[in-house]
Parts: sequence; structure tokens; C-alpha cells
Amino acid sequence: MGLTLKATISIPHKISSTTSQPTPLTQSDLSLLRTYLAQISTLNITIPESVAEEMQNDFVKQRKEDGGKADEGWFGRRILVAKGLARGFGRETLGREDWRGGCEVCAEWEGRSKK
Repeated sequence: MGLTLKATISIPHKISSTTSQPTPLTQSDLSLLRTYLAQISTLNITIPESVAEEMQNDFVKQRKEDGGKADEGWFGRRILVAKGLARGFGRETLGREDWRGGCEVCAEWEGRSKK
């Protein structure tokens, strides 16, 4: 018996009129996002072998490119976000588009957190 979770989460992208940088999320927004991510991380999403192979190849490639800085956390975040994208679109199978989308979201987030 699987867990069925239907959720809608809306976190506004807040931009001040005086800057192009987004303003930080409130503690309430962060708490809601953490709860959502914790719930989707436990969902049973099937990853086809071909997609799993692509994911592993991307991880190995990234580790070679950045001198090994991409670790299990780097890989795990992308898997978690990709699972969330798949579930958000009502799928129980993770597709290439979910994986690519998860990588893009994480790369954007990591780029912002370095500033």
C-alpha cells in the first residue's frame, strides 16, 4: 500500500522594485517548503534504468569537472527535486525531463546561495 500525497505549494518569488535580487523567504515559507520536501522525499517514485544510468553518468561527469566537490548531498538534492517535479506533474515514474529540471533548479539555487 503506497502513500498518496496530493499537495499544492505556492511560494511567491518576491522581488523588490529597487533590486533584481529576490528577497529571502520568510521563516513560515521555509518551514512550509521543508515540510513539503520531507514528504516528497518519502514518496515511492520509480526511476527507470535508463534514467538512473543518465543520473549516475551526470554525477560522475560533475565530479570530474569540479574535482570531486559534487558529493552525495549534491546528487541527493537533485534526486529529491526531480522526484518532486515528477510527483508535481502527477507521475509515479521519474523521467529525463524531471531529472534535467531538478538539476536546473538545484544549479540555480546553488548559484544564488554562493552570492
